[in-house]
Amino acid sequence: MAVYKNREVEITSIVTDENPMVEIMHKDGTREQVRAVQVQVTKDEQKEFAKQHAGDKFSVIEDKDLKDLRDSQDPEKIKKEQEKNPQDQDVTVNKIKVPADQIKQAK
Repeated sequence: MAVYKNREVEITSIVTDENPMVEIMHKDGTREQVRAVQVQVTKDEQKEFAKQHAGDKFSVIEDKDLKDLRDSQDPEKIKKEQEKNPQDQDVTVNKIKVPADQIKQAK
């Protein structure tokens, strides 16, 4: 597991040289070659990649940040969060309270 552009990807291969490149596979199956510095990995994965002489080229994503990223992309958690904040509530715009019934009329 790795993160590239705020999306979880799988590293399929690593080419080590002065500027290591990695081949990543997105969840939809598409593959792409990117520079290792553009990919974030967990600390454990970085240690594993260090054995292949490329570990120091990867950025590390903290466990909390990885959990937040996964939560922000989990459809069930998004739905639960949306249910907590129904749209029929009053909305404050520029510190002016707009009643919910006026918002419905504007639609």
